[in-house]
Amino acid sequence: MTSQQRFSATAIEGALAKSVLAAFPPALRATLTHDAVPADLPAGTTLYYEADAPRCGLVIAGLLRVYMTSPDGRQITVRYARAGDLLGIAAVVGGPAPVNVQMLTDAALLMLNARTLQASGQTEPLVGWLLAQEVTRRLYDALEMLAGTTFGSLRQRVARIIRDLRAEGIITTSSDGIVILKPDELHANTWSREVSQR
Repeated sequence: MTSQQRFSATAIEGALAKSVLAAFPPALRATLTHDAVPADLPAGTTLYYEADAPRCGLVIAGLLRVYMTSPDGRQITVRYARAGDLLGIAAVVGGPAPVNVQMLTDAALLMLNARTLQASGQTEPLVGWLLAQEVTRRLYDALEMLAGTTFGSLRQRVARIIRDLRAEGIITTSSDGIVILKPDELHANTWSREVSQR
């Protein structure tokens, strides 16, 4: 998909229709998006680093991951984002977030003006309420993931790990089994790699 296709009016409208912004009256949605800036980002790009100033983007196309990093460099993916997902609302409301955002594929985002969102959230009750709903959804997703990791059976946890590795393009699965597409990246995530680096 070319950059022009990713930013076509149809693609943008489709992403808006899937997002929390679809619940806003048209005039209010226009206010929130009138100074938005399109961003075309290649796979591997990091859009947001831990503790960066708040940014908010609507995913138009592509697959992104939101992840946290431990002091020793380990990573855990806490969210995947696709077309229609809005990133950065929690940071707009609460300040810099302890996460990073990386493009897993070529991606297109509509970067909304964080100050416009903050001001509207404080002066427009509907905007404030919908932003609160979006933050609540992210909280519930995080709680569900924590519960799955903590209480899930070994089978459930393995299924989640396979799904994550497949989403990141490290493996692919078929009826014949699992094929490792990026052995170096898989090895970089193993316990033995961490031990060998100590």
